[in-house]
Amino acid sequence: MRQDPGEFVNQAESPEYQGLVLEYAQKLLSLKMNHAERGLTEIMLGEGGAVTRRGPTRKLAG
Repeated sequence: MRQDPGEFVNQAESPEYQGLVLEYAQKLLSLKMNHAERGLTEIMLGEGGAVTRRGPTRKLAG
């Protein structure tokens, strides 16, 4: 911080920060996956308009 108090130098590609960048990228991806809107994930556009598709259902063993 003392060398760049305004944080104008991008350190994201610096080898010494690679681990930290990876750690926070993983945290961000995890957060996004856990809180993503899933309401439209089974809807796709076809020639006739919006089509709801259902994937194959799996039976649980038991």
